Amino acid sequence: MVLTRRAHKAISRWLPNEIITEIVQLTPQSDQVSLSRVSTLFRDLCLPILYRVVRLNSLASVEAFCAAVLSNNSLAELVRSYTVVDFFGVQSPSLVGLVRLEDLSLHHSLADTDLRDLLGLIFPHLVRCRLRTATLESGPRYAYPSAEKQDALMSFLLRHPALENLHIEDPYHKEVWSSQSARIPLLHLQRLQCPARIVPSIDTTNLRRARLCWNTGIFGPLGPAQVENIVVSLRSMAHSDIPFGCSNDHCDSCLPAVVDSLSRNMPATRTLLLHVSYELNQVRCFS
Repeated sequence: MVLTRRAHKAISRWLPNEIITEIVQLTPQSDQVSLSRVSTLFRDLCLPILYRVVRLNSLASVEAFCAAVLSNNSLAELVRSYTVVDFFGVQSPSLVGLVRLEDLSLHHSLADTDLRDLLGLIFPHLVRCRLRTATLESGPRYAYPSAEKQDALMSFLLRHPALENLHIEDPYHKEVWSSQSARIPLLHLQRLQCPARIVPSIDTTNLRRARLCWNTGIFGPLGPAQVENIVVSLRSMAHSDIPFGCSNDHCDSCLPAVVDSLSRNMPATRTLLLHVSYELNQVRCFS
């Protein structure tokens, strides 16, 4: 996009900023970057658009973003959505200034120190969150016990009661999630995706959809009593007047107990998916 000084003056004179902003939002990101360099006006209009949704998919993009927000706090305040689609290191100090963040999504496992630092942060406006609790192997120097990690995650959730969509992954099934007497109030939660063991720790009544992973990995299969406790907790989360959908991944070893408990405790479920894993990573779906 080429914008002459004369054209810039004409546009800014005859079009209100709101209209210019709408036009800029429809242009490719590369053109938005070019426009931000045309003048102070276009910089002020383009930067909120460029930094509103941050999606980083390379080490260079992570380093550039971190350098930008650490040198200019006002840029960090523009970010509403922050996604890292591969592991390049989170660099938690750069996230401290994201005080308006609404959506945090980290698709890959973190180093132990990165996860610990991240879980110590507070995002007052966070409503959507995706985290992987399993960490990259980083040697005994950075040993981070499962119990400590669980406490850190629970503390993180307690500091973010406005969450509406929560996705917690434990891809290697290494974490132990103990039941807690005090449940974490997430009263606005509508969508939950997590290991099944986490369900009894969460308190909400407006859940619309849940996706649970029943794979217990090195800890052995869940018994019928444990499955029943999880499903009863899930039932208490779902509002009876809201159509509910439940997906269940990797429930091989406890499939009969899951089906039996769901049929007895949640017969009004509108959508039910059962994903059963077999050898060679084959997956079958029943609906």
